[in-house]
Amino acid sequence: MNWPRSEKAVLGIDHAKVAGELTNLWNFPETISVAIASHHDEVVVDLDVVAIQLGDYIANAAGLSDFTRTGDTLPPLSDQVIDCISGRILDSFVQELKDQGDDIRGFAGLF
Repeated sequence: MNWPRSEKAVLGIDHAKVAGELTNLWNFPETISVAIASHHDEVVVDLDVVAIQLGDYIANAAGLSDFTRTGDTLPPLSDQVIDCISGRILDSFVQELKDQGDDIRGFAGLF
């Protein structure tokens, strides 16, 4: 199951779009609001969105969020993100994050 798709099916909107609207209401720069709102889109047209989508994927793959603890599958990366980084580099980085997970969680105040 894919959270963003499930959210959209049940609620008619996903968390990325809600967060994008909130950051817009809070007067965040438009580029940030758009990047946040678009980070689960299948077609990415902006490098800010690529960065957020990649960060989201890495954090989830490394088990640094509740997302992967629920057994859900990771949302797919857009072709643009895949073009930016090879799978070998991504796998290596995710493993490094997993190895340092306790330190990262402690620093970020996560459990």
